[in-house]
Amino acid sequence: MKRTGVSLRTVDSWNLALKWPQCEVVEVILNLLDQRPMDAGLLDRAAESNIDVIARVPLCFGFSAASIPPVPHSNRMTSAVAGHEYS
Repeated sequence: MKRTGVSLRTVDSWNLALKWPQCEVVEVILNLLDQRPMDAGLLDRAAESNIDVIARVPLCFGFSAASIPPVPHSNRMTSAVAGHEYS
């Protein structure tokens, strides 16, 4: 383990995480439909406190994944590049 942090269920818990001196990373629900951390200015506060943020459920439990093309079966270990092309 290289970093210490917390996974928050609500935006309201953010202040507790910022008060914890060992907190280096915060995981919070953040996606196209739920942008409360951004609306509350929490991403800016995290940057000011040198705390990294992990977006939990960025594809909104698959709801936002409809526009992402599936990875070809023969080439699952490759990553998508701009334009949804696979290498």
